[in-house]
Amino acid sequence: MAKISHTLEYAATVIGVKLAQAFSPRMADRLGAGLGSMAHAVLTSLKRIANNNLKRAFGDELTEEQRKVIVRNVFRNTGRTLVEFARFGKTGKDGIRAIIEGPDPVEF
Repeated sequence: MAKISHTLEYAATVIGVKLAQAFSPRMADRLGAGLGSMAHAVLTSLKRIANNNLKRAFGDELTEEQRKVIVRNVFRNTGRTLVEFARFGKTGKDGIRAIIEGPDPVEF
């Protein structure tokens, strides 16, 4: 049974990488944020651990709502990072410029 689950995981990973590489940089970023949001919704034990770690580190400096926002954003950013790794070597300078927003352009 383990072989089947490993094969399915591998297939899902390959499909995810191909999708990430096929999308524009902005769409790939949205894909990553969406995957992170889905993980946030499903992985309740990891959310609880993250919340407890923030509570230990910051005590009463953060409200419950602030901790929830931080944890949600960590999951979203982790999803983005995974998609960025999947796109490694494909994005290039122009793709990076398309992702970066702000008043000052990035010089290479």
